[in-house]
Amino acid sequence: MAYYGTPAGGDAYFTEKLFYQPWDEATEDQRIRALAEAAQLIDRLRFSGSKTVTDQELEFPRNDEVTVPDNVEKAAYEIALALLDGVDPDLEHQNLAISSDGYSSARATYNRTTAPEHFTAGIPSRRAWLFIRPYLADVRSVKLRKV
Repeated sequence: MAYYGTPAGGDAYFTEKLFYQPWDEATEDQRIRALAEAAQLIDRLRFSGSKTVTDQELEFPRNDEVTVPDNVEKAAYEIALALLDGVDPDLEHQNLAISSDGYSSARATYNRTTAPEHFTAGIPSRRAWLFIRPYLADVRSVKLRKV
């Protein structure tokens, strides 16, 4: 199971945060699983550059870097926190299609013409998205490879 960061690194990261109870209450195994799922969500994105080693398991490090950038690890911790807090990226994506919701006489209508960028990319945390976004490739570009 490959993942970015470590449970101990997550402990250090969250000691500086105000809201981190889901991480604090999780077992070591749950933290590892959340970090592994976070890595899967991150690695589904399209990044600029190329992997440092062609057969490496994860998308980072890239472009002859030796280590994973701090912001990628921070993104993994934020995604893991969201997952441990019960945020389901698939459910969030389905909820984007809801334009009206109600219970009894209370009703809410949402404008779904523009979905939050991070939800459409499958990232359950806006803060994580802000950490990872600078590494993304330009979606208007085409990458050619000689085979």
